[in-house]
Parts: sequence; structure tokens; C-alpha cells
Amino acid sequence: MADFFSKLWDTTITQESFELLLQWLDQDIETAEKKYLDLRAKTIRYFQSQGCLEPDICADLTFSRAGQKLSSGVEVQTQEHYAYIRGIARFVLMEYWRIKETPAKSLDELLPINHPTVNPKAVEQEEDRQLNQEKMLKCLEICLQQLPAESREIFIEYHRDEKRKKIDHRIALSQKLGVDLPVLRNRIMRIRAKLENCIRGCLEQQTE
Repeated sequence: MADFFSKLWDTTITQESFELLLQWLDQDIETAEKKYLDLRAKTIRYFQSQGCLEPDICADLTFSRAGQKLSSGVEVQTQEHYAYIRGIARFVLMEYWRIKETPAKSLDELLPINHPTVNPKAVEQEEDRQLNQEKMLKCLEICLQQLPAESREIFIEYHRDEKRKKIDHRIALSQKLGVDLPVLRNRIMRIRAKLENCIRGCLEQQTE
């Protein structure tokens, strides 16, 4: 891609901008650095899913833009870090495709089989689904840690294995605890109710 980035963009980020970016991610520097690396990996995957041939460079540009916004005094209210970064990444991607030079291709390369159709709406829906799933898993992990150790262990053990193995495992668990299977099920239902309330509250806090 001839001179694509050199013509328009500086993908480097100043030390000041980078420090502001880390502070936005987390006040603890080690945690912030881990979050940054995780966000960068997700952003690279986003560009790859869109067929971008320079996902690493576009990701660097995205964070450079985010850092510039913070340096200019823009207050970013949302704590949904990936959603905010992905919003910038979409604009970067639009510029990428608008400026990208298309080299001459052979007839074979132009055949439809070599260019699978990508539905942008379907891609966006899948990204939203993955983002929601990540939120759910994060809240589940948080809420599990808030349970008493015994309840947490029983709940996790109860949901191990699949199909017939799961049934056998639950029978063995009830015998280990010295209770009937219906009693164990009722206990699990009470734990699940607590978890659902906790997860619901956790998700509401993330959307505020």
C-alpha cells in the first residue's frame, strides 16, 4: 500500500499521550499495561476480521488517535474501554479503505471464490455478541468470587461434565455431601438466584 500511512498519519504516540491513555485504563500502572495489551490484541483482531492487510499498524494508529484525544483535553466519560477504542478503529478502517490503492489483479484473483462476501452488519452483530459475552463472563467471575468458598466449589462442581457424565457426577456430589439429589438441586437453585442478581447488578453498573 504505497505511502498510505506516510501521507496522512503518524502512528507513533507521545509519552505524555501514552501515560494519559494508561491512566484512563486504570490507576494501577501494571493493571493498565495489561489492559492496554489486551485491548491492542482485540483491536488487531477487529482489523483482521475486516480484511485489513495492516492490522498492527492500524491498531497503533487507533491508540495514537485515542491518546491525542486525551492529550487535547477531551474527557472520555465511558468506562467501556473496548467499545470506545473500537469506535475510533471504525473511523480508521473507513479511511484505510478509502485511501487504499488497489493494484491490478489477474482474472483468477477477481473470481468471487477469492473474495468471500462479508456482511458488515453481521460482523458488527457478532462483535457486539462477543462483547456482551465477555461482560457476562467477567461479571460471573466477579460474582463467583463473592460467594462463600463452599458454595462456590459446590456450584462449579455441580456444572462439571456433560450429558450422562454430568448426571453421574451430580449423584456422586450429593453422596459426598450426604444429601439427597433434590436437596442438592434446591441448594444450587438458591446459589444460582444469588449469582443472577449479582450479575444483573454488575452489568447495570457497567452500562452507567
